[in-house]
Amino acid sequence: MIFFALAFGAVLGPYTFYRLRAGPIRFKKIAPQGRKQRRDAQNQTPVAPPTPAFKLLVEHHLTILWVLFALLLWQAWGSLRTMAPFDPYNTLGVPHNAGEAQIKQAYRSLSLQYHPDKNPDPEATKYFASHITKAYETLTDPVKFANWQEYGHPDGMQDYDESVAMPKWMNAKSKAGSTLMMLSMLGLIIVLPLGLVMRHLMQYEW
Repeated sequence: MIFFALAFGAVLGPYTFYRLRAGPIRFKKIAPQGRKQRRDAQNQTPVAPPTPAFKLLVEHHLTILWVLFALLLWQAWGSLRTMAPFDPYNTLGVPHNAGEAQIKQAYRSLSLQYHPDKNPDPEATKYFASHITKAYETLTDPVKFANWQEYGHPDGMQDYDESVAMPKWMNAKSKAGSTLMMLSMLGLIIVLPLGLVMRHLMQYEW
């Protein structure tokens, strides 16, 4: 979500600057220039004038796009808040200078609250496996502890870049063609809709 918000903003910013410099949109039919063009225009099917709904959409499309961008940023901010860095010490509730005995004691204490044999709640079981056990193993396994210190995760380098929350298929180690796929997605999401609107507006002076 964060990546798509950044990509949307990268296109919306320059487009907004262009539209503000170009001035307001005017729906005035462009008259054909030259005798041949006027003759060809008479043989063509007349272009229907824009409907009030379409005119309203075009006149306020920048506002609509910025509202969508704000919603994307709001969703991205929510994603960032859930992407807090993993800290096994905080998970077990022990200081960073805690020894092995203190770590084991904290783990046993939390096990009495969240272990499936003590607490049948599915959410407690999930939290015990994904947080408490993970934190305990990180602090007691030298390999996992070294991975956590270097990569921020006990299993080592992950398949995505948390700094921008890029999808796995866009990672540098992914298969070839991921860049083309990314450009295609951006084209379908942003460029194609704008292109269709611009194509329709080319029939009018704006």
